[in-house]
Amino acid sequence: MRHAGAQFFNHRGNGGCGVTFLYAAAILCTRLCEYFFFIKAVRRRLSALHRGIVRETSPANLPSAAVGLGERLRHNIENNHKRIINSTERASAAIITDASIHGWRAVFILQTPATLKLPDENERWPFLIMQAEARAVRLALSAFSAILPSTMDVWVDNTSLQGAANKGSSNSHALTWELRVICEFLDSRGVQVSFAYVRSAENPADGISRGRVFTLQDLAKGWNLRK
Repeated sequence: MRHAGAQFFNHRGNGGCGVTFLYAAAILCTRLCEYFFFIKAVRRRLSALHRGIVRETSPANLPSAAVGLGERLRHNIENNHKRIINSTERASAAIITDASIHGWRAVFILQTPATLKLPDENERWPFLIMQAEARAVRLALSAFSAILPSTMDVWVDNTSLQGAANKGSSNSHALTWELRVICEFLDSRGVQVSFAYVRSAENPADGISRGRVFTLQDLAKGWNLRK
């Protein structure tokens, strides 16, 4: 590794290197198996460094392509920052979403509530439930894009998704991809969104995501969240 890239990876142990790469892969939305030999070379370098075989300033003699990849990983890790949401006004709408094995559903409350069976004919079912929950948010925002206000709340019943969405990234490759698309969508429309948690029992979209009819009780739950 060369220059700043070498300094970045040289001060980490082998275990820390693995965690760092997993984190970088999530941010980059890529799979680490594509870079197996690069990661193996870095781990060998670190092992030699910690055993005193080489110095930090010793050349690593990596191919230029590998060096470029390392610099890209380093750049993305060092420039990854928490997504800052500065709401200047009270949220004027709320989207409450849910995902189940039956599909994705959403409740959108502006002046009057609207329920929506989200389109899924061209969507592959995700491996992780929190990715499914994130996809429900993405599809709901897209479906209601014409009437989204400048500031709104998104309610989800998955704390992992809530935390990752407010931060803007996740250690999950699949979830990070969904979140990146959501953030790009919101930024392109100048919409400020705050993600909040709602228990499944209080989620008005929970029933309809499982194929049940939207009821007055569900409507009341939605209005309670909108207050």
